[in-house]
Amino acid sequence: EKLSAWENARIIVHRAVRSRVQEHIKKKLPPVANVQPDADTKPLPVPAIPKTRRRRTPWLIIPLAIIAMAAFLYWGRSGEKGKEENVISPSHQGAAVSQADSGQKKIPETDKVPIKVLTTPAVPPQRWSNTIDMAFVKIPAGTFTMGSTSSQADDLAKPAHPVQFTRPFYIGKYEVTQKEWTAVLGTTIRDQNYRGQKPRQFRGIGDRYPMYYVSYQDILAFIQRLNEREKTNTYRLPTETEWEYAARAGSSQDGPANLQLYSWFGEEIGEGALHMVGLKRANPWGAHDMLGNAAELIYNFTPQYSAARQIDPRPGTEDGQNYCLRGGSIVDDEHLCQFSTRVVMAGNSSSSYAGFRLLKEIR
Repeated sequence: EKLSAWENARIIVHRAVRSRVQEHIKKKLPPVANVQPDADTKPLPVPAIPKTRRRRTPWLIIPLAIIAMAAFLYWGRSGEKGKEENVISPSHQGAAVSQADSGQKKIPETDKVPIKVLTTPAVPPQRWSNTIDMAFVKIPAGTFTMGSTSSQADDLAKPAHPVQFTRPFYIGKYEVTQKEWTAVLGTTIRDQNYRGQKPRQFRGIGDRYPMYYVSYQDILAFIQRLNEREKTNTYRLPTETEWEYAARAGSSQDGPANLQLYSWFGEEIGEGALHMVGLKRANPWGAHDMLGNAAELIYNFTPQYSAARQIDPRPGTEDGQNYCLRGGSIVDDEHLCQFSTRVVMAGNSSSSYAGFRLLKEIR
C-alpha cells in the first residue's frame, strides 16, 4: 500500500529514535563476556517495526480549520478594539457612573461627534426664470474699468477706475415688460399714463414692450410686491457699477463697433416709438437692449466718481432727489448710447422713453 509523505516521515523518525535509544543502552550497560550461548538458548526475536496503516483524514477538516483560524483572528481583534473603546476618560467617569446607576447605556454628549456630510455647492445656472417667466442671465465675477478715458466723454463718466466683483449675480435678460408689470401689480400702461395727469402719448403697447411711464417710487413698489410673491428679498434695481459691468460684458470700449446690431437709437423725439424687447442681438453675456430702446433707471446716482479701486461695491442710500438713467433711449444719438454715459433724472418723474431692468442677487 502506498504511504503518504507524512506517514513515511513518521516511520523514518521512529527508526531514527529507536537507533539512538539502542546506542544509548549499549553505552550504559557493562560489557558482556564472550560466553557461548547454550545450544538450547534461542536468540531473542527482534521486534519488527510495525507498518503504519494509512489514516484517511476527512476532507472537511482542512476548510473547517481555516474557518476556525479566521474566526479566531477576527474575534481577537474585535475584542481588543472593544477594550480600547471601553476605556473611560477621567472627564467621563461621572457620566459613566450615572449611566451604570440608571441601568441604561448612554453615550456622553461630549462623545457624540456630528457627522458632516460633504456636499458640492450648487452652481447657479447660466439662465434662470421665476414664476412669471421673467428671464435672467448670470453675470460672472470679474474685474473691469468703469467710466471712460476718452476726451469726448462727459465729466460725469470720469475718472475711469477699476472695480472688482467677487461674486456673480443675475441681471434681467430684457427690460421689464408690460406683461410682467401687470402680472405683479395688476395695473397697465394705460393706468400709469392716465393717473391724475394729462394723458400723454403712448410709445408702444403690448405684452412684449418695455414698461414705461414709471417713477422711481413706482419701481420700488413693483420690486416689493415681486419679492413678496417670490418669497425672497433678492430682487432690486442694479447699481450703476453693476449695470455698466453687465452692459460691457467684457468690453473695454465705450460701445459696440456695430451699434445698430444691438440697439434701437437715433429716432426723432416725439415720433420714435419703443420696440418689443429682444429683437436686436444680445451682448456676449446674453442681455438684450442694454443700449437704446428704453433708457434704464438705476438704483443710485453718484455725482462724482472716485479713482480708487472698488471691490464688491454695495448699493448706497438714495437721496430721493436725483437718479440716473443708463444706456440711452431710442431718441438718443450714438454718443448717448454708450456704456459709460450717465443722464440725471429727477426722483419722482417718469418718461415715455424710460423703463428699468431688475437684478437678482445670488446668495
